[in-house]
Amino acid sequence: MMPLAQFAHLRAGAAVSAVVTAPAAVGADSTVYDPPFTTTSTSSFSIELAGTWSTTGNTTNQSGDWVSPKSGTVGDAYEVRLTKASGTDPTGAALATWLPLSTSRSWTLSVGNTSASFTGTLEIRPAGGGAVLSTGSVTLDASCL
Repeated sequence: MMPLAQFAHLRAGAAVSAVVTAPAAVGADSTVYDPPFTTTSTSSFSIELAGTWSTTGNTTNQSGDWVSPKSGTVGDAYEVRLTKASGTDPTGAALATWLPLSTSRSWTLSVGNTSASFTGTLEIRPAGGGAVLSTGSVTLDASCL
């Protein structure tokens, strides 16, 4: 897992007045031992409409804010894209496609009796297009040993 790094704050343009910060480097680890008793290992990354993000796994959980100030529907003003750099494709929201954050988005890597990893680049921009406001890295690792 990559440690959570210092965020590089980028201020949005005139159409968007919030400070948008993608997680600089986040990861979720999930390692399950003793496969006769547990047959799957799952790690996931979610980015929420209300301005937060989180990772979940059996061994690692992280969370933070991707925008400031936050509100219940702040995501309506933004789009997100997670593009695969390497590894196994996670399930969930589409990869390499700009998706409106008017709906929370998540990606999950789940394995049974094996190991897999995914690394991707997360980007956030204003809804409807425009320049990328912030970029970060997402790593998901799942192992069932």
